[in-house]
Amino acid sequence: MKKYEKQWSSNEPGLMIFLIDQSGSMEVEWGDKNRAEQTSLVVNKVLENIILTNMDGTKPKNRAYISLIGYGGNGGNTVDILAKGLLSDIADNPIDIQKVKVKKPDGGGGIIEIVEEKPVWVTPIANGLTPMGGAMDLAKDIIEKWIGKRADAPAPIIINITDGMAYNGNESNPMEEVEKTISVFKEIQSIKTSLDESPLVFNVHIGGDEKKIGFPENESELGNDDMAKFLFEISSRVPDAIKEGANFSFSIKENSKAFIANADLIDLIEFIEFGSKSAMQDKI
Repeated sequence: MKKYEKQWSSNEPGLMIFLIDQSGSMEVEWGDKNRAEQTSLVVNKVLENIILTNMDGTKPKNRAYISLIGYGGNGGNTVDILAKGLLSDIADNPIDIQKVKVKKPDGGGGIIEIVEEKPVWVTPIANGLTPMGGAMDLAKDIIEKWIGKRADAPAPIIINITDGMAYNGNESNPMEEVEKTISVFKEIQSIKTSLDESPLVFNVHIGGDEKKIGFPENESELGNDDMAKFLFEISSRVPDAIKEGANFSFSIKENSKAFIANADLIDLIEFIEFGSKSAMQDKI
């Protein structure tokens, strides 16, 4: 078996952690909504898809444990767990149900508009600073406890969605949160499962005006973009076992890292679906 090839199952569920930037800059317009609104819509949709993919009768099979962590949303350097639990817990405990109008074929060549109910776990928030290191540190604690009890489980996955550089407000040392994030990332990489696999960290930077860069192999591909270089440094190499089935406008090369800079909305959707595909299987 290749590394990172082990399937997630009810007997050995995988751990997936979403880190969601909720800093003040997430209120900037991005398409027809702001960054916070678009991000929450995408994350909620992906969670719903994971649940639906794993349904067994009226309940989802518990092939995944999900933890949603927001950072900055409650002001300053706050880090909060927005939701957590096995798939059945997540499915049973949305914070809201929204009614949305969708258009569907009527079976006779026409289109009808119907109302569907959509579960909500993440609401759009844009407030505070960008304590990414604090969020990563909380993720590390969750991973350590998880692997401490389930050493044979598949490697955990972290998906970090952000629109900028880590920053904790320390003007005398503006790089303090960046340095903390890098340090915690290295600590996470030192954690090993029984299969000698480290947790995978995926990073997607959204809303930037610079050229899109997807799955770079080398820092030299990022030019003078310090933010992109930082996120590149804290991203994992994409394992061979999960490259298959990737559907991007970017190519994933031999040493590509799991990182996109200046992603648009379609990139965000595809990237999160790619990062979470281990939980979207319908096999076991």
